[in-house]
Amino acid sequence: MRSEPRRAGDAPPGASPGGSPSATSTRQRIIQCAARLFAAEGYDRTPVTAIEKAAGLSPGAGGLYRHFSSKYAILEAVVDQAIAESRAATTPVGPPPADLGEAAEVLARGAVEQLAAEMPLLAIILRDLPQFPELMARAEREWFRRGQQLVVDWLRHYQAEGGLRSDLDLEATAVAIMGMLLYQPMMTWVTGVEPLGVSRERIVAAVRLLLGQLAAR
Repeated sequence: MRSEPRRAGDAPPGASPGGSPSATSTRQRIIQCAARLFAAEGYDRTPVTAIEKAAGLSPGAGGLYRHFSSKYAILEAVVDQAIAESRAATTPVGPPPADLGEAAEVLARGAVEQLAAEMPLLAIILRDLPQFPELMARAEREWFRRGQQLVVDWLRHYQAEGGLRSDLDLEATAVAIMGMLLYQPMMTWVTGVEPLGVSRERIVAAVRLLLGQLAAR
């Protein structure tokens, strides 16, 4: 199992990241630039010098190691920050709408827009994290599984309120809905073309229609 492997480009032994308040903006710039490079090129194909250059540091001068001990530590920070931002963006605020159709539209639109924004993170997870089981497990637990559970909880709420069929398989329905919401932004991001010309708005309408068919009679 790999945790924090040493590779070419890692800090020399004894190097440690800086933690002063004045270092915060540079640290954040490194994370943002690394996230873009990892998503576009992949972790293995992104040298530390490329991150330094993109972040406005002198490539090869070692300035990056004032903030991170290794390239792996940057990857870990990228994943952790993306998960934290996703959690903040998807935390429910206030009670859900009483009307099932309105609630379905709010859920679908919010989810598909959020997933579209998170495509770079998904690219990093799928391409780079399999070689780092601990990070993959964290992403599965705190990003994938949390998103799935949010949809299950949403379905359970409306089922308990009598809006959805009592015999509905909540987990299977949640997975099906997540698949509908994920495919359009994923294929659009990968190919640059909307699949079958289907926009996000049409996906929102399709999810609303599907949930309407699952309403209690």
